[in-house]
Amino acid sequence: MGRALVTTLCRALDFCLRRESSRADRYSDGSKTWRREITEQHERTDIQGALTSALVRAVERVKADDEAGAQDVLSSLLKQRRLIFDRLAIHGLLRWTSTEIPASILATRALFFDLFTPEYQSLLRLRMGELSQEDRATLRAWLSGGFNVDAWKANVREHLGIELTPTDVDQLVKEWRVQRLWALETDPDFGKERADELSALVGAGFAGEARVHPRTRGAGGFVGPATIDDPRPWTMEDACTSLASRDTRAESDNGGANPLRGLSSTAVQRDPQPFALALAKTTSDLPLRPLSIVIQGLWEAQIGGKTFEWSGVLSHCRKACAISVGADDSELAETSDVFKRTVASLIQHALERNLPFAPEELREIRELLVALCEDADPTPARDTSEVEQDPYTRSINTVRSSALHALIELVGRLSRVSKEWQGLSGSTDLLKVLEAHLHSDPSSAVRATYGSRFPVLFDADPQWATAAAPYIFQAGPRFRAAWDAYVRAWQPSELMFTALRAAYDTAVNLLPGGQSEGADEGEADRHLAYHLMYFYARGHLPLDSLTTGFLARAKPGLRGIALSELGRSLGPARIPLPIEMADRLMVLWESRVVSLAELGSAEQEELMSFGTWISSGHFETPWLLAKLYEVVQRTRSARLAFAGSRVLERLAGLAFAHPKEVNECLQLMVVHDPDNHLLFGTKDLITSTLSRGLAAG
Repeated sequence: MGRALVTTLCRALDFCLRRESSRADRYSDGSKTWRREITEQHERTDIQGALTSALVRAVERVKADDEAGAQDVLSSLLKQRRLIFDRLAIHGLLRWTSTEIPASILATRALFFDLFTPEYQSLLRLRMGELSQEDRATLRAWLSGGFNVDAWKANVREHLGIELTPTDVDQLVKEWRVQRLWALETDPDFGKERADELSALVGAGFAGEARVHPRTRGAGGFVGPATIDDPRPWTMEDACTSLASRDTRAESDNGGANPLRGLSSTAVQRDPQPFALALAKTTSDLPLRPLSIVIQGLWEAQIGGKTFEWSGVLSHCRKACAISVGADDSELAETSDVFKRTVASLIQHALERNLPFAPEELREIRELLVALCEDADPTPARDTSEVEQDPYTRSINTVRSSALHALIELVGRLSRVSKEWQGLSGSTDLLKVLEAHLHSDPSSAVRATYGSRFPVLFDADPQWATAAAPYIFQAGPRFRAAWDAYVRAWQPSELMFTALRAAYDTAVNLLPGGQSEGADEGEADRHLAYHLMYFYARGHLPLDSLTTGFLARAKPGLRGIALSELGRSLGPARIPLPIEMADRLMVLWESRVVSLAELGSAEQEELMSFGTWISSGHFETPWLLAKLYEVVQRTRSARLAFAGSRVLERLAGLAFAHPKEVNECLQLMVVHDPDNHLLFGTKDLITSTLSRGLAAG
């Protein structure tokens, strides 16, 4: 991709973000929520997710030694001054190791203090030695100064309604420090005092790496930091020869040398195969903590496209997951839960990539996932946690639901590649697990897993999935857990519409006047709106059902979003709409105009969505111009044609053939634009349109 295309993609993404955020939160942009992992490809299918994925591909197509190409892409990204663009730039800098880190990245305090992303942490850790003494000193000073605890407490109180206790604050401060200490550990001037603090925090169960997926709170064992006194890197061979029978935590607590110092998942990630081979050669059981480090590193390596031998990995994972950890050892119990989640995620990702497995390895994977699906995590207390309010987020952060994600992916894998696949009825062990958790598991995180993975189940066994849909999306307290996870992640599917028709009706009935509690639910409502318009346009949903259901319950803002997205989704003008679809959409618009005729000015805002219909290039011109005139007249505003809407470009193209109607529309828009917003960035286009109209007579 050339620089021009990257610049265009950046502008398009920035435009999408401007529509959804205020000036106050321009930089933060919420991408830590809607793009948890910069390289993810399957969770977001909306426009900003698609644009981000396109920019990720643009970054990854620039070769490591292409200095000019890297600088071009960096220049386009860093001009935007939003978190998502800085994250994309950092993603590139992790690949382009010969490219200097821009000063704007290092000088962004928000990245260090508040929006500490895994990409940024990895960049600091891997390239700290390249920074100038002044830059390294600045980062150390930021670490020493800490963050504004009072502001953080106020933020949590405002957005989550939680009053942090002194214990909570102490926990947050330690988590904040350990992640930044771990990032700065490779600084030549890191010093023994900081190294000792990092070692103590990790020993107390705090995770050094700001990992994205699976996400954890405090995961002792993923990092064993080297110190000034003991810089030797630790290898899996050390585990084979000297750690198999040791209680490493006890040694560390008693002041002895910690044999884990020097090991981090990053070391495994850089070269995973020797560690995987060492696991295959080792028959004795390994302690959970060092094994956790290795499995985390293998997961990171796999995410980065690297491969390794699986046989020994599966064997040790199966044995470690089967170990019962007493509740009295909370640190080890937490490490065990994190380990199990990482194992499930490692397997799930391998299945998604269609990595080759021998039959005996698939059998072992199958048995391991079936066992993990019976884990006690999430507990009822965690399933209703105020801190983790999103059931889907809990589903990828708890053992049982993470294993269920992977097991459903295994079902999809078997249906794609197994010649003997005859549906779930032929896999009784998998069917038993799916049926049991569908009907008996009270967890909302588990229900979110079924919702987010429903298309995989439908592809694998349409008959079973259709029969299960009423239970997965059953009306009640857990409906939104399953529904939000589904509708936010997937595009509308005509194949699945019949199976999900009742779920769509339930979602519409739950619209409390178009206002949902929480940002995530609001996002789900916007996706619901687009899905319904998609099905109406293709004839799967009659107008009366749409009118008496969604359009009757939704408020003007949500209705406007639905109609705007419908206009954007019509495809390029060079591919004409089917006549039946065009007629159906014109009937819909006429019905909205009639419905809004007697309502107040606030309700007329819905009509502004007609701008995307005009700029789509579809529909008969006389009807289009007549409706445009009517919209401007009814709303008394030209806002639908402001810069960026492409309405004026469309009018300019129609001016020769329809000079009278175009000029009438343009004159009316000017009348209803007292602040001259219409001229911002479009003055030349208006002049051109008028000139063409005059030339045509």
